[in-house]
Amino acid sequence: YLALSTELFSEVTNNINQSKLVTIGNLNQSIIFEKPFGHDLYSAKEINQMLWNYFDEKQIYRIDHYLGKEMIQNIMMVRFANRIFEEIWHNRIIKNVKIYAKETDGILGRAGYYDQLGALRDMVQSHLLQILSLVAMEVPVTYHSDDVKDEKIKVLSHLHFDSDSLILGQYDGYLNENNIPSDSTTETFVFFKAYVNTPRFKGVPFYLMSGKKLDKKESLIEIEFEETSEQRKWNLPLSTNKLFIKIAPEDGMGLVLNSKVPGLRDDVEPVELEYCVACNEFGNLTEAYEKLIIDIVGQHKTLLTRWDEIEL
Repeated sequence: YLALSTELFSEVTNNINQSKLVTIGNLNQSIIFEKPFGHDLYSAKEINQMLWNYFDEKQIYRIDHYLGKEMIQNIMMVRFANRIFEEIWHNRIIKNVKIYAKETDGILGRAGYYDQLGALRDMVQSHLLQILSLVAMEVPVTYHSDDVKDEKIKVLSHLHFDSDSLILGQYDGYLNENNIPSDSTTETFVFFKAYVNTPRFKGVPFYLMSGKKLDKKESLIEIEFEETSEQRKWNLPLSTNKLFIKIAPEDGMGLVLNSKVPGLRDDVEPVELEYCVACNEFGNLTEAYEKLIIDIVGQHKTLLTRWDEIEL
């Protein structure tokens, strides 16, 4: 298991191969890489080509720990195991999708790592795009690794970014952090709008945001649905329905509906039907890495990242 700076990949993998810790083709031996997998398309391709000199693709595991989080694992279950969502998961019903990862902490002493990447590379091109691809993908042929990844690849290959919507920011005090250059322009905040130009989601805006030192710690997916054709007849301040898939600080789900306020008046209020994972769990909830490492031991790759996902 290697959590290394990208520039060390080549030397370390060569020595692991030379010392026969992991020999090419031996599927009982695996090598695991933590992100980042390069800093741009060219370096990502270069890393993949280098790894294939030493290892078979079946031996290589690329970890994106977000995919091991309980509610990220649950996205496919929510979508495909519930008729009410399966039937409405398209652009005629979904108004927009928000994918947010907000943190209250700063860089926590990781200047050497973070200043080379920034929020866009650290969070968006890995964690948030993985979430987006699970939300927007078509139904896979099976739920085995390659079939799921094939559908995620189709999403990523149809992704279009609205460059006019891009906002980059840097929190006050970043330049005073230890080992950060005084002239650093590395972003700690990023927001933009994107579209998935597939028949299912064409025209639906996806809003992605990630940042440090924000108002609260919160990672979530919000699916907002279109108003019904009947809503205008009520002449009341009706809200849109929303589905929340909550990733942090607590795992769970919420569904926002319109409901009449009890009493004699015809008032309306949004109500949330909520499910809290931790509230119903006895004992320890597994950490993301526990799930991923167990999968790797069992040679299951559904929650691991494939080379072409990274390049896209």
